[in-house]
Amino acid sequence: MSCFLSCKKNTNSVAQQGANPGKCKLVSYTDHPYGYALTTTNFNFNDKNQIVSVDRYYNYQIDYTADGKLTKIRMYQGNYAVGSYLIYYYHNTPNFISGYMVLDGNNKATDTVTLSYSGDKLTLETHTTALFNYQYILQTPGGDGLSGLDWSNINTPMHIDYICRPYGNDYQNPFYTSNKENQFLYYFFSGEYAYQLYLPTSLEYRDLKIQGNVISVLKYDYQIDSSKKVIKRITEQANTPPGFTDFKQVDEDTYTYDCK
Repeated sequence: MSCFLSCKKNTNSVAQQGANPGKCKLVSYTDHPYGYALTTTNFNFNDKNQIVSVDRYYNYQIDYTADGKLTKIRMYQGNYAVGSYLIYYYHNTPNFISGYMVLDGNNKATDTVTLSYSGDKLTLETHTTALFNYQYILQTPGGDGLSGLDWSNINTPMHIDYICRPYGNDYQNPFYTSNKENQFLYYFFSGEYAYQLYLPTSLEYRDLKIQGNVISVLKYDYQIDSSKKVIKRITEQANTPPGFTDFKQVDEDTYTYDCK
């Protein structure tokens, strides 16, 4: 899973508008990791601003209730149904998605996923059948951004293995939206952390076996348009300690918006 682990914002920057200035919405992004095939994901909206289908490796059709709540994601390869996801909400906080059940093409459950939050930010994604979880660590004090991601096998807890470096910026996350359904769908289909407005400039990869041992550093360069929207992210990686100066480009992401 790739992710935007967002550092605390720098309030002195001029880029203090909404996540998508001018009411723009992300409709497509292209991921091009070096050495791997380029992948484009398209989000298709209706006139209610709901994501109703997604095109990636497969075609995904998305079902809603009459009051706009997600119920099901149906996955197709051509005309063949190959799987689906049943979406659930918390009863006591009905605006928050509590998780989903993964079904194969024969409607057999293969995994159950539970989502937990702190305020309006996702903090835990637990896969009870596949036996692992992602824990998103909020900065303290303040909780204004994320400080790390902890991947764990449920039976073998590990320490944080991604660390957001302690400085930030005001580049705005293309995937962020206050619409809870679209927020979940952006996260679900991209793996990008759609619950945080601002983006990181750098990440550290930590050794899973040796607490605190840095084994790799990522840094991000962003290109923005005239309205401060991020249109490209270039990722460079350095793998040689202790200085980590041998940066080489490893990924390039581009973003397309609809600003009607």
